Amino acid sequence: MKERMIMTHPAQTKTIAHPINTAAHSMDQLLWWVIGISLLLAVSVGSTVQAQPVPMAKTQAAGFYRMMVGNFELTAFSDGTSPKDIAAIMSDPAKVRSEFKKMNLAMPYQSSYNVYLVHTGKELVMIDTGRGGDNGQLLKNLSKSGYAPSQIDAILITHMHGDHVGGLSLAGKRQFPNAVVYASQSEADFWLHTKLEDYENPHWAGNAKRARANVNPYVQAGMFKTFDGPTQLFDGIQSLPTHGHTPGHSAYLMTSQDRSVLFIGDTIHCAEVQFPHPSLTIAYDVKPDHAKAMRVTLFKTASEKGHIIAGPHISFPGLGHLSQQGEGFRWVPVQYQYQVQASE
Repeated sequence: MKERMIMTHPAQTKTIAHPINTAAHSMDQLLWWVIGISLLLAVSVGSTVQAQPVPMAKTQAAGFYRMMVGNFELTAFSDGTSPKDIAAIMSDPAKVRSEFKKMNLAMPYQSSYNVYLVHTGKELVMIDTGRGGDNGQLLKNLSKSGYAPSQIDAILITHMHGDHVGGLSLAGKRQFPNAVVYASQSEADFWLHTKLEDYENPHWAGNAKRARANVNPYVQAGMFKTFDGPTQLFDGIQSLPTHGHTPGHSAYLMTSQDRSVLFIGDTIHCAEVQFPHPSLTIAYDVKPDHAKAMRVTLFKTASEKGHIIAGPHISFPGLGHLSQQGEGFRWVPVQYQYQVQASE
């Protein structure tokens, strides 16, 4: 029997693929399709992510700075900052604005609020407590630095303005339950014992109410002590009367080995103009002339003896040296050290 061959037009030739080969081909096509879609999605998602800018953090690092002073460890805490038209409350607004312009500084002025803690090896001694309440950052930064409020042994008050005693208490409760609070007797008399109606300035009466709300919980607990004149409060820490800004304003001198720190309180409010022009006073001064004279005397002493200045209203951490230049002073901030090392 002869085989018969069927001839077809090339265009009509039909190829029948092996069933297994067909399935493999389909799987290859599916794989490439999945890969293609994945790449498209990756590009699409990447484009979407890149199209959205990274938000600005608008926060600073934890606000504390440490340094060794002799055998003592000093920690500066930021209690925050606030904008202020500083020229408007200074004794010569035009001069302040002129000086700011020369230095290319803008208004409002960012006023710092710094608090200091001395670790003597035996005690933890804090100088002032900042503003407290919702405005203050002290407790948050204290915790981040590794300390708890219950560990503080003593608090030395430079004066009883709200931005220095505001952190003592909250709603009648002591924020530092184991701390004894110290202040000069004349400061306590003026802010805690004067009848509100006897204050010459109504703003003083308002401040007295706040001072009493913050200090009295310690008075009632038997955790408040006063001193008169220069007093050795702890080994290496003594009080110095610096009356003027308030009637009983005090500075504190810390000394360890041959190093020293002078905690100046509100002897100065605007370093940029009051160091070179110490005759400038501020509206908050109870006795402006006394405050001015005390500032010059204190700064001369600090310059001559090489004390480190610790200023609560100097840009954080508010630590540096002074050198006298003519009738004014030059401010030299301490050099930043990443590692806390022993004093040289």
